[in-house]
Amino acid sequence: MDMRKKISVIVPVFNVENYLDRCIKSIVSQTYKNLEIILVDDGSTDKSGIICDEFSKRDLRVQVIHKKNGGQNSARKAGILAAKGDYIAFVDSDDWIESDLFEVLHKNSNNADLVTSKMFIEENENRIIVADGLQVAYYSDMDYVLRNFFINHAGVGAGLKNNMVARLWRTTIVMSIVDKMDIDIRIGEDWFFTFIFLLNSTSVNVLDYCGYHYVSNPNSAMHTQCDSYLIEQNRLYFSVKNNLKDFYLEKEMFKDFQIRFMNDLFGLLPVKFGIDYKFRGIRPDLIEFLVGKRICLFGAGKLGRFYFNNLIDSKCIEIVLWCDNKPDANKPLYSVSSPDCIRSVDFDYVLVAVAKKEAYKQIESQLLSMEIPVDKVLWVYQAF
Repeated sequence: MDMRKKISVIVPVFNVENYLDRCIKSIVSQTYKNLEIILVDDGSTDKSGIICDEFSKRDLRVQVIHKKNGGQNSARKAGILAAKGDYIAFVDSDDWIESDLFEVLHKNSNNADLVTSKMFIEENENRIIVADGLQVAYYSDMDYVLRNFFINHAGVGAGLKNNMVARLWRTTIVMSIVDKMDIDIRIGEDWFFTFIFLLNSTSVNVLDYCGYHYVSNPNSAMHTQCDSYLIEQNRLYFSVKNNLKDFYLEKEMFKDFQIRFMNDLFGLLPVKFGIDYKFRGIRPDLIEFLVGKRICLFGAGKLGRFYFNNLIDSKCIEIVLWCDNKPDANKPLYSVSSPDCIRSVDFDYVLVAVAKKEAYKQIESQLLSMEIPVDKVLWVYQAF
């Protein structure tokens, strides 16, 4: 195995004594051995700092930085400034990784500036796989990557996942942009970092591999109430705007960013303000449009069930029919009908809830053959 290139693994640590041992063990036991493991204790008040020090005594590859609490972005920045590897990798301290993660990423890097892979998201007993929006491939056409970064025009969602983990980042580029990391931005800092990195990159390699386990933590910054949320998002907005200024793709990328920003901003507002909002996860502009309307919901898969569960108890939006081409396949709690039943109900719109564009196009043709006007068909391909 070629291990000539060193990987600096940066782990921001703050009050995670119950998860930290599993995390660090999964790193030190990697089959790829040429690692520099940087544990950044961000002012922990539990035993996390002690656990870090114990690992540094047992493994010479482990170094520990103890610092005053400044947040995850601040801890990552401290780790970056200490890194000496050819690539940098980030692992969150409540997550864990498969033993061959760095071996696979390095072996298949193709010397790309950014090597990115899938990851597991684990919440209680549930596990799903999340992949980048871009197809598995090596990309040297950075125009294409950037044009599809905020919104993936060639598929669904964004071009690259909203995270810094499960990836290898070329150290020289990270060092060149480290001063642009705003430690006061706690929501959206991952994709802002990715965005700035891509502006300075020449290649991306998207892999068909999953070896990172992201553990959903209800106490994380993403899931907790925060009165400064709008202030932070204002900083994020103008940071992106300023970095796009005079860039040759500024106009089209900034328009995509504004759409993405709006969706993320309003999607998280109920969480950050501590409001029990029944439409959480659905774009506010869509809800406003649907108020007072009678809806035929087409799709009983995961996305369809999400929209059904969020709309069924609404007193301002009426679901008059729920249908699917395989009405019995998903076995939801409520009755799902055949699409033929659309002819027998009065409705204002057919809301097609499927993730893939190809599936939507087939359903659209099906509805047109039933003489349903195209302006009565709405496609929702993701929850925000």
